[in-house]
Amino acid sequence: MTRLSSLEINCDCGHRFKVVYYASINTFIDPDFDTSIIKEFIDGTLHDFKCENCGKIHHINMKVLINCPKGMFWVSTTESPENIKNILTNYGVLNKDGNVVDGFAERLESWLKKSPEERKKEAEDADEKIKNLRKEFFDGLKKALENSSDEEEQMNNKENNEVN
Repeated sequence: MTRLSSLEINCDCGHRFKVVYYASINTFIDPDFDTSIIKEFIDGTLHDFKCENCGKIHHINMKVLINCPKGMFWVSTTESPENIKNILTNYGVLNKDGNVVDGFAERLESWLKKSPEERKKEAEDADEKIKNLRKEFFDGLKKALENSSDEEEQMNNKENNEVN
């Protein structure tokens, strides 16, 4: 799913304001996907925010996770519009004419043209990718929890030593 995040911007004029920005964009599963999001990402305005006090435009420099039928990949908001277009075209987010592909109709049409063997192979490959991603996620989570427990234990030992 498309994910929004927030942060506070401190403007040079002294005004401080909170903005909500796109941390990730899902171009094919999100039922509320709006193709204008991709257009604004390409032209560089999706991560621009105007100070209500002085009017200065603040651009968030970051990497945005794009999720599309061909996979997930990062694109920096500092890339040129031409580079962003090339990346999005290579991943099938844009068609050869530069128009945003909403994903579902094109995927369905492409899928229907494939043989049953190709469909089965694709499904097996997708299952394998999901299995590997799930393993990486839970391994990382387990490691983080173990490190957190170790740090917590060290803190408790330190506190007990200070009390005794």
